Amino acid sequence: MIIFSHATVDGSFPTGTERRKTTMRSRATVAYRAGGRFKHATAMASKLKHGHAAGGRHTSEYSTWAEMIQRCTNPRNRFYAYYGGRGITVCKRWRASFKKFLSDMGRRPTPLHSIDRRNGNRGYKPSNCRWATKAEQMNNIASNRKLTLNGVTRNMSQWADRLGFGRNTIPSRLRRGWSVKRSLTMPVIKN
Repeated sequence: MIIFSHATVDGSFPTGTERRKTTMRSRATVAYRAGGRFKHATAMASKLKHGHAAGGRHTSEYSTWAEMIQRCTNPRNRFYAYYGGRGITVCKRWRASFKKFLSDMGRRPTPLHSIDRRNGNRGYKPSNCRWATKAEQMNNIASNRKLTLNGVTRNMSQWADRLGFGRNTIPSRLRRGWSVKRSLTMPVIKN
């Protein structure tokens, strides 16, 4: 049985007729009866504060926000070394409020989208983040080799897709010593 109630000064809960339902406020908490005693359920209370706990589960946007903060601030997080450990931060506006994060980023367009930093060496802030698909994110990694032809710069995968080449055609040509221009403009000869 879940009861919404204010805790007393000593942290205990009122009994009998003193129990009452309340709205979620800063001093409100959630309790549940287990083994004849009331226990705190602060995790449940935190889900109710922002309104993004559909069916008792966090929305994908809320999970993205919480995981982003953990990656950048918690040395115990398994991905901390790749984020907070190398100086990637979350802006104060987003760290302070999920609602502000959501108002800046909006809802995820599809389940295939996740948060992406345009510049992988800069932190999470409105001007550097977007929702992107895995393919869009793979085109945005530092290890991609960028090629420029006639003032247009793309990575090799993007050029291959654009020109109708196989994924290995351009890298193979460059390894054989072809120029960027020849690698991108010479049609593929099929036997």
